[in-house]
Amino acid sequence: MLQASGEISLSDLNTEFGGGNKLSDYYRGGGLVADYSTNSGIPPSGEISLSDFYGASNSADFSGSGSNQYGTHYAYSDLSEGSLTPGVFDNETITRVSWAGDEGNESFRVKFLSTSLSSNFFTKVVFRGTTFYTSAASYSNGQWSWVPNPAFAFEEGGSFDMTIHK
Repeated sequence: MLQASGEISLSDLNTEFGGGNKLSDYYRGGGLVADYSTNSGIPPSGEISLSDFYGASNSADFSGSGSNQYGTHYAYSDLSEGSLTPGVFDNETITRVSWAGDEGNESFRVKFLSTSLSSNFFTKVVFRGTTFYTSAASYSNGQWSWVPNPAFAFEEGGSFDMTIHK
């Protein structure tokens, strides 16, 4: 996350968001900068300045809860199972977050409403303190799936914190 005051440079933007060579590369929703509330001060087009980036971030935090299904499988689903706040990442609706702790059948999944997202739509998700990289996921139709190291702690209970990084 970028600082809330003081001088911000193009180098700071490159470190936080990656890639750009000029300020106009960093419009909100334009590919490098995700369109979510943390970045609401950054314009999607038109006049842009470095001061628009105070407090901006390349990640979004979520909190939620999932309902218990089949004993060791928990899920948030937009079909009224659990809750997720805010529920949208870079203008795309998250429809499911699920995790299962069956021995030998551990899994973690994040699914979006759109089935046409690129497999690199985001780079990683941190779920309950464990980082899952999209490069290590299987991907199909808007859903990323991981089979984590068995040491991953799928705590019983449905509440969770999650951060998605663009």
